[in-house]
Amino acid sequence: MFFLQFLFYFQKKTNSKQILTTIGVILFLCFIYDTGADLKSHGSYNRIVLFFFLIIYFICYLLYLSLVKVMRRHPIPFIIIVIFLVAFINYKIKKLFSNSCYNWSQGFNDTIIDNKIGKCKIYPPKTCYYEIFHGTFDFSRIFGETCKNTPNNNPGNTLDYIKDKNAKLIGFPRTEKFSFFPESKYKVLQHTVAKNIINMEDPNIDDEIKKMWKLR
Repeated sequence: MFFLQFLFYFQKKTNSKQILTTIGVILFLCFIYDTGADLKSHGSYNRIVLFFFLIIYFICYLLYLSLVKVMRRHPIPFIIIVIFLVAFINYKIKKLFSNSCYNWSQGFNDTIIDNKIGKCKIYPPKTCYYEIFHGTFDFSRIFGETCKNTPNNNPGNTLDYIKDKNAKLIGFPRTEKFSFFPESKYKVLQHTVAKNIINMEDPNIDDEIKKMWKLR
């Protein structure tokens, strides 16, 4: 509905007062009324979903307008390109579905299901959806990040913050009670956690404090 308000405004079917009122309500709901990050108050997650879909909607709408202009100026080449793209996408989808169960019969330790035993034969599925959607929401995979090439996973970065360089057992502060803002901001969180790393074997640190830290 928020996106439709913008759409009607662009098409001059509504006035600025309505769009400003809608923007004000959304800003209030997103940044003032509910900004929590737990089950009781989880507006921060709703905010992420809202703006994600708004961006997708705007991109699709602008793409639609661009395609309409291109189609009107160059109809024949446009139709040829569309047919080619549809055929290519259809080929890729069919290939993805047909190869989705290629390793379905393989189990732990390279064991394979034996389907040669009479009535106990297990028929493999035609489509394995878990394989098709594997890694869809894995942003580290999408951006090509691994434990080796991600700077934050370099042990040297952690060692720089440890006061006792000879520590063998370190503890990180618990973060589940951190406030959403500003303690849970990425840079603040990283700095706060790193600054409060302790040596769990230090006799000068009280046992009660050690219980509040996570062992690593």
